[in-house]
Amino acid sequence: MNTLHVDVVVIGGGPGGSTAGTLLAKEGLKVIVLEREQFPRFKIGESMLPMVRELYERLGVSGTIESTFIQKHGAHFVTADGKREYMYEFKNAMDCPYGYAYHVKRDEHDQILLNNTRKAGADVRERWQVDDVLFEGERAVGVVAHALDGDPTPITIKAKLVVDASGRASLLSKKLNLRKADKILNKAAAFTHFKNVKRFDGKHEGSITIGCFPGGWIWVIPFKGDVTSVGAVMHHSYWRDKKEKPEEMFKAAMADCAPVKARLEGAEQLMPVMTEGTFSYKSDRFSGPGWVLCGDAACFLDPVFSSGVLLSMRCAEEIVKLAVPALKKDKPELLTDQKAFRPYEQRMRRGMGTFWTFIYGFYDEAFIDIFFRPTNRFRMMNAISGVLAGNIFPSLKFKARIWAMQFVVYMNRRIAKSRGIAMIDRASA
Repeated sequence: MNTLHVDVVVIGGGPGGSTAGTLLAKEGLKVIVLEREQFPRFKIGESMLPMVRELYERLGVSGTIESTFIQKHGAHFVTADGKREYMYEFKNAMDCPYGYAYHVKRDEHDQILLNNTRKAGADVRERWQVDDVLFEGERAVGVVAHALDGDPTPITIKAKLVVDASGRASLLSKKLNLRKADKILNKAAAFTHFKNVKRFDGKHEGSITIGCFPGGWIWVIPFKGDVTSVGAVMHHSYWRDKKEKPEEMFKAAMADCAPVKARLEGAEQLMPVMTEGTFSYKSDRFSGPGWVLCGDAACFLDPVFSSGVLLSMRCAEEIVKLAVPALKKDKPELLTDQKAFRPYEQRMRRGMGTFWTFIYGFYDEAFIDIFFRPTNRFRMMNAISGVLAGNIFPSLKFKARIWAMQFVVYMNRRIAKSRGIAMIDRASA
């Protein structure tokens, strides 16, 4: 079997893998990125957050992203009956220098990032499958992989570090039995694309809408042009009780949210309804001797606040910060310590923690009651906008505003209980 020697092998060419590959290659390291699919390829997760623009700038793709995709200036939330709604504008976000993000077609977006990885000097191979991660004792030392097109003969790729950025399919997470599903956030999604969905006027043409309904929530994501992504994230209990096929489930969800239903009137569906399930999970640990999990391979959050791509790219950035000093000094043994990437894991778990708080809150009526009628006392509205903008490493002042909101939610629940008003837990409804 042929053997190739590199500094780092990255499994997966999505946003996390391409970001890691680009940043490592720019440091002069020998990097190979192995991607099973041929780009461009369809993928959901089309709504970006403003703070991802900082990473686009670092990667050198800001201009291309800006000219290719529609601007997203805010996040509009609305109840099923349309009686309560609120537009959080990113220009009001605390500690965020970016007033807008983008809505992207992921086939184009991810292709831009992966092409940039090649340009940076990484060896990018599409239609290559990683068959196994090689270990010597507890230490990862490389992978076995083969081309899916052409000569299928496996090769061994020896590496000082293995970065698993293969997303929800995570080879390492499964091999080491690290993944734990979040049973509370056990959801499934049904989604498709439409033409001629009604949009907001002016700068909010590209803003996302999140519509609540009894079984979960709906996204409406406008793209540049006249195509819009629409999907419903549903509790498995809702899906199970309806006992319908995906197309019927999707229609039932739209019918249960009057504001979204109205926007779809006269729209043309462009493709069959597709589905994905079991959205949320965490890994027991994100790293070990010679290996590290990046982005969705480590953890995946309910997508209600569109955090997936930002978190994957932040993970890659934090991994590179720790890996480069050891690799450039040619001291890969520094990466074989069980604690080598612990600072990365601790920092990212803290960053994800704010999103987890908001995600659980979104399925809690006491939280929603405050979320749909925010006050800017103590700048709480600015702090909420900051979370929605993707500020995952907040200042102490920022955190204080979030703690204030959590206290208000707590008091709201206590007051409702004292008055005999039920605060429904929508997570298991």
